[in-house]
Amino acid sequence: MLIEPLTRAHQRKLVDCGDEEVTRFLREKSWQDQERDLSRTLVLVDVKTDAQRIVGYHTLVMTQVRQEEIPHDKPLIKRAIPVILLGQIGIDLTFQGQGGFIVNG
Repeated sequence: MLIEPLTRAHQRKLVDCGDEEVTRFLREKSWQDQERDLSRTLVLVDVKTDAQRIVGYHTLVMTQVRQEEIPHDKPLIKRAIPVILLGQIGIDLTFQGQGGFIVNG
């Protein structure tokens, strides 16, 4: 198994995560958002069987959190704090329920 950046070669249309919104995001929006530098999607593939078949994916988004949005925090920073948000995550139904994956580079 290998985690790598989403490319046009990956078979997004074959993925069904069992959740319509999660599946639709990968199929229809992930590539467009990545091309516009709105997010980065990384996919898990099995390079031994089919390097274009997506096992699962996650999408990361850069955003900011304002100091006043952090409960019980001392206002040490007077500006928004950059953070990485896990925007989407999904596993294809074919691979769900098999336990965790150990990924070796």
